[in-house]
Amino acid sequence: MINARRPSLRNRISEHIGLVIILVAFGALGAVYGRATPLLETPDEPSHFSVAKYMADELRLPAAQPAPADAGPVPVIQEGPPVYYAPPLYYALSAPLIAGLDTDGFAEGVIPSPNWARGWAPTANRSPDNKHIYVLTADLRAPLAGWATAMMRLRVLSLLLGAVTVVGVYALARSVCAQSLVFAATALVAFNPAFLFVTTGVTNDALLFALSTWAYVLMVQLVVRGGDSEPTRASWALVLLLGVTLGLSA
Repeated sequence: MINARRPSLRNRISEHIGLVIILVAFGALGAVYGRATPLLETPDEPSHFSVAKYMADELRLPAAQPAPADAGPVPVIQEGPPVYYAPPLYYALSAPLIAGLDTDGFAEGVIPSPNWARGWAPTANRSPDNKHIYVLTADLRAPLAGWATAMMRLRVLSLLLGAVTVVGVYALARSVCAQSLVFAATALVAFNPAFLFVTTGVTNDALLFALSTWAYVLMVQLVVRGGDSEPTRASWALVLLLGVTLGLSA
């Protein structure tokens, strides 16, 4: 029996080797993006981190609040519980990863850049100002401050969740695309610059991408099984998994 199974295992590895190559390349590009992008500089990174930090410190989520209508373009970290209005799972996953680190200097380390206040994005061939939203303090240079180390850990979490999304896109493409397009569709998402940029920052979007993608995978599987004369245990299991997936993203 063992000898009979070995060719099947090799065939399976060979069948998915393209996905493995894409994932390795995605991880390498993600590391490059993460190194090139200073901490605090991905969309709303300080705000997302402040919620994860609060949960790690207090072992609970802050009271849910609506997004402030008068919020400026640059989030400022203030004393007290952070503003919280997003699904909680990303922060629940993040908190244990940073619970043992000293992150007390975070609020003092988040200083809006005066250059950013002079205008939005830098204009080509004009002033070199406005490159960063926040001042790059000594906390962000080696050896990293505790809060900066914590933020790096959560960036790795986001990148791993990005890989989960890529695998989900691959599974979805295998269900709805011609075989010749599967790897192209997967690579189109994995190497999208905006996707790479977002999933190398501290953001709950990385988890929402992954959950949404796998929800689509489950929906397609249910549609495929829709032709069954009556629901099977597998169909009910898919419905249950879909409900759980959608619930986790809420």
